[in-house]
Amino acid sequence: MYLSWVFLGISAFSLTVLSVSVDQCSKAQVQPPFEFLTLTRNWPPTLCLGNQKVLTSKSCRIPEDVNTWTIHGLWPDREKSPDINNCLPQQQFDYDKIKDIENELKRTWPSFSMPNHIFWEHEWCTHGSCLQDCAELKGEENYFRKTIELHKNYSIDMALKSASILPGIEYSLSYITKAIYNAFKMDPIVQCLTVNNTEYLAEIRICFQKDFTLMNCPVTKLEGTHACGPANLIYYPEMHHI
Repeated sequence: MYLSWVFLGISAFSLTVLSVSVDQCSKAQVQPPFEFLTLTRNWPPTLCLGNQKVLTSKSCRIPEDVNTWTIHGLWPDREKSPDINNCLPQQQFDYDKIKDIENELKRTWPSFSMPNHIFWEHEWCTHGSCLQDCAELKGEENYFRKTIELHKNYSIDMALKSASILPGIEYSLSYITKAIYNAFKMDPIVQCLTVNNTEYLAEIRICFQKDFTLMNCPVTKLEGTHACGPANLIYYPEMHHI
């Protein structure tokens, strides 16, 4: 499956700082056509908890200007395997093409476990390269701009706040899922991280048809390792900065 948690996938690609702005993406295999799009957002304090195993202001290195849910990625998806990634081996990642939106990417699409440009390169090569038949996502700048647009238009922060779901409190899975449904009129996928028998709200995914119309996320996309226990309360940790 995808790198569902950035902190679990660090070893999957090099952390070496690139000396050039253009890098060849991974060699692709024969890929099936995608059926829908999945927009995945992460809650930064839980990412830090996954990295550090301790949720404190000292260990949770979240920049001051990051105060909301952040983007993990916009992914081409299918209801059943095989997954779709690493398409177009001839496709290159050109960092210069996203320099104009770098500051916005740092706020909305940051990485807390590796250099940002390495994370963005990974998302482009693994997922964005498989969406180049879609005019609105064609090229690095369009892919990242469109994803940021969807992130803002379908704000997880506003959806949760509208249901009075605030950090620092525990909630049931059904209450969180209902809040997202009420905001967007679709069934999301909610993922958790379990540490010391406590489930932490970690990731929320919403799904789109190819024309960017919202749709219910297929239940087949629930990942067992990070699925939230329906009978357990889920802790929504507070934000901590450097």
